[in-house]
Amino acid sequence: MLFVAFFMLSTGNLVFAQEKIKLSVGMGVPELLNIGVRIPIKQTQIGFDFGSWLQKNEYFLSFSSDFYMHFGGVSKFSDRRPWYSRSGLTYLRSETSTYIEKSVYFNFRIGREINFSKKIGIELNAGAMFMLFFDHIGKTDSVFIYERSWILPSFGLAVFYRL
Repeated sequence: MLFVAFFMLSTGNLVFAQEKIKLSVGMGVPELLNIGVRIPIKQTQIGFDFGSWLQKNEYFLSFSSDFYMHFGGVSKFSDRRPWYSRSGLTYLRSETSTYIEKSVYFNFRIGREINFSKKIGIELNAGAMFMLFFDHIGKTDSVFIYERSWILPSFGLAVFYRL
């Protein structure tokens, strides 16, 4: 994923869209409550998100990078097509008083941008995420580890603002 992003940014004949960088605030699985940035390149975008979820005696952190390919429909407020596919990697870390868990997921989603103006809109997307890596580190002598699913649903909702 990062190789694709690097390749696209390093080619000399890219023409950036007239649209500006987007900032987002949202929630999703596995991104949690998150803030993000989307960098437009023609009918594609590269996105980065940082998320967190806090509970009593437990916290979660996530870091995501995604590639968006816009493919269908038209929008009154944007040159970018509103339908898109989204794929990328997410690193998720959770910690409690008894364990630390680290995991990496590949996710693939289909989504839609809904533009309310030239500056503001929402993203809705859904799909699946596939666990690529999982590590459980116990902080106590407890040997209880529950079975993890390798394929899970993935979805998100975000409000965005174009700079």
